[in-house]
Amino acid sequence: MAFGSKLYEFLEARNMSIAEAARATGLSDNTLRSIIKRDSDKIGIHVAIQIAKGFNVSIDEIQGWTSVALPKSDNEALAILEKERAELLSDISKLSANDQEQVKGLIRYLARR
Repeated sequence: MAFGSKLYEFLEARNMSIAEAARATGLSDNTLRSIIKRDSDKIGIHVAIQIAKGFNVSIDEIQGWTSVALPKSDNEALAILEKERAELLSDISKLSANDQEQVKGLIRYLARR
């Protein structure tokens, strides 16, 4: 299920209209309707952060994943992302050369979807 469907379910569970969600997030009704209607799988990180901040939840929580504390600032969010990136690169470097090539191929495949 893509982010648009998850966002719709999130709003439904809270009996929240798109107009109310737009006011809470500072995004336009059209933006939220478009995400939901297209069942967008890829949205900009700034839009995702704005949605999460507007609802005072983590992006993971909207997605239905485990709850993680929402960063207090964009700099804190970037620091968290940088730390996760460094951990992933460290993990990848421990793989065999063949496994590293498979990971690269998977990433490229997923990026093109």
